[in-house]
Amino acid sequence: MRELNEKEEAARKMICLPLDGLKSMDEIKSRVEELNPVVGLFKIGKETFTRFGPAAVNLVQSYGSEVFLDLKYHDIPNTVRGAAVAASELGVEIFDVHASGGLEMMKAAVTGVLEADVKKKPKVIGVTILTSIDKDVMNNQLNIPELLMSRFSALRSSQKKQVFLA
Repeated sequence: MRELNEKEEAARKMICLPLDGLKSMDEIKSRVEELNPVVGLFKIGKETFTRFGPAAVNLVQSYGSEVFLDLKYHDIPNTVRGAAVAASELGVEIFDVHASGGLEMMKAAVTGVLEADVKKKPKVIGVTILTSIDKDVMNNQLNIPELLMSRFSALRSSQKKQVFLA
């Protein structure tokens, strides 16, 4: 494959492809080998990481791509801090925490990143709500009233405007 120009490389870095549902390291290798030239970030989620562990991360990195470790850490702060250190030491580009774990837990994740003895620190992102959660689940299973959902939408919209104005 030909070398990417500057615009193409910038576009490549914006593409994240999940490595979900793969049953062997050979399948991961084949997928990464084929798509690495146009995909800059591969997502390794709970299924893949549970099945193959750090070897899946190492394989993606061996092709020069970055890893989004999508494990949604959600535990006591000290445990999340330790997991953040471990994720940092793996050399991932991004990992996530579940924001419902609270502010102290999220701060512990950042502390873990800062404590890790690595040159390149990963980004930590917070998941606020799973994409599979719909209005019915919010209202009837999680007991979050409709009014609150409307307020969340208004806040999100307001924050987007602030980001664009900044």
